[in-house]
Amino acid sequence: MGTPAANAVVEAQTSSFAAETLPQAAGEPLPQGALAIEETAPMRRLAPLLCIVLAPCLASCRQTGPVTAKPELVPLAEAFVDGMAADEFDECVESFDAIMSSVMSAEALNETWAKTVAGSGEYKGRLASQNVVDQGYNHVVVTCEFADENMDIRLVYNPKDKITGLWIARSATQGEYESAAYADPEAFVEIGVDVNEGGEWELPGTLTLPAREGPFPVVVLVHGSGPQDRDETIGPNRPFRDLAEGLATQGIAVMRYEKRTKEHKAKIVEIYEELTVDEETVDDALAAVATVREIEVLDATQVYVLGHSLGGMLVPRIGARDDEIAGFVIMAGTARPFLDIIIEQYEYIVSIDGTSEKDAQEVLAGIRKQVDATNAEDLSLDTPADTLFGGIPPAYWLDLRAYDPTEVVKQVKSPILAIQGGRDYQVTEVDFDLWKAALAGRDDVTFKLYENLNHLFAEGEGKAVPAEYLEPSHVAEVVINDIAEWLNAPK
Repeated sequence: MGTPAANAVVEAQTSSFAAETLPQAAGEPLPQGALAIEETAPMRRLAPLLCIVLAPCLASCRQTGPVTAKPELVPLAEAFVDGMAADEFDECVESFDAIMSSVMSAEALNETWAKTVAGSGEYKGRLASQNVVDQGYNHVVVTCEFADENMDIRLVYNPKDKITGLWIARSATQGEYESAAYADPEAFVEIGVDVNEGGEWELPGTLTLPAREGPFPVVVLVHGSGPQDRDETIGPNRPFRDLAEGLATQGIAVMRYEKRTKEHKAKIVEIYEELTVDEETVDDALAAVATVREIEVLDATQVYVLGHSLGGMLVPRIGARDDEIAGFVIMAGTARPFLDIIIEQYEYIVSIDGTSEKDAQEVLAGIRKQVDATNAEDLSLDTPADTLFGGIPPAYWLDLRAYDPTEVVKQVKSPILAIQGGRDYQVTEVDFDLWKAALAGRDDVTFKLYENLNHLFAEGEGKAVPAEYLEPSHVAEVVINDIAEWLNAPK
């Protein structure tokens, strides 16, 4: 939930936004080479993968061995911020690692700072600094005072103490999540339920239950890309929490859980070279389905799966492996090859953010080079990961290459609801139309397009931009109502 780019560039969770993210708003991890800035054009081009790109998740897993806090990075980060404030951008970029240097010049950093000042007011100074370890990297968050608002400048450091990620956003201290108006706190209760309980990949989860007599139908929520939490947090937004509270208010139980790549970062390193979307997503989704079937208050014959973004793309694989699942919701699910989506997202971002033609072409050339290497016919398990998109090992890409969701979905015999936001630039109507074509002629499949919704299914106007993921919003009520109506309808 939350919002960045991969080595090629984020949460933009990456997606993320992100972005499967990506962008790194509160709750979503910053990957290597991740850059993002709220309301800032030069950085927006680097945060298109919110919730879509898997690289933020996997790049963060590349660190080997335990990562401990390094307080000595704090003065380095403060000096970097002071350097920007003093217009010493040439000196600042000397702190970048090779990945950052390839995507952000001194001129671009200068423009980024100027846009920050233009949007937040005159820079007043540093307020506080904190070193934290997140997703296998040392981060330093420098909270700064501007005339109009406080901003958090988050710097991500590699093991050699070079900056490998930069994120500028409104201070994380500004406000907590508030439930949507359509969620009635008196209408549901929440209990802790673990997935893979007692196993190697045990995952903490939350089961949201209607506060009435059961048994209830239940929906298992499957995340987008990146190391997501159970709420799919992106900045101040919690789409999966919105879904859980909104559906439970209408009598439908919802199961959500921490993603394996978030809960077990250190152990993921051990299987990194062999990792595929099965280990990242599919296996745990099937385990969650098995878990809820054993809970007495739930109707074991009415277990549904809702997949968002990457999770939506993997709905066919999940359904093909469990034909007793009652139905599926594909929520902005990718239907095309993943790497095609990545290129398209970057092209969109540079087309809207004011990036000069020269800079745009430089960024896109770097992305295309990695994508071309990853798409090469001779890709094999022996191909070095550092030549591929995001530095992700070939096993991951070979598995995705062999998977066509629009073909596999034809094996799924359960009813399907496919929904899409018209303002979504990460997964677009092109994908929505591909699902329509693949499922044409079936009377148990429903399609709904919401013209004014973005990738998080939040309302907005005009062209969607990564910065809106940092604004508090909720899954639109019409989406909650439509999903509930579909789930409750006779099938």
